[in-house]
Amino acid sequence: MYGLLTFGLVSGAHGQITPCYDCENDVVIGGYDVVEPFKSGEGFVSGVKGSRSHSTTHFGYTFWFSSADNLETFQQNPSKYLPAYGGF
Repeated sequence: MYGLLTFGLVSGAHGQITPCYDCENDVVIGGYDVVEPFKSGEGFVSGVKGSRSHSTTHFGYTFWFSSADNLETFQQNPSKYLPAYGGF
């Protein structure tokens, strides 16, 4: 049952990520790296701008990253790094 509940929450979250209100040049959160804040064990860190050379799309949205490592990390588990409640 837990798996079904989790699936329902994830499915609902995917339905909430349209439209992209905070997309700058069609890039989620203005091109800031969504993985970088998770790398610090001290909580929130100031934003790090990504680049087109380290980018991917997920559910039709473009994400930029500051490094190839962050891009790879995102691709391994995108749902962990998506802004909460489609907040972009």
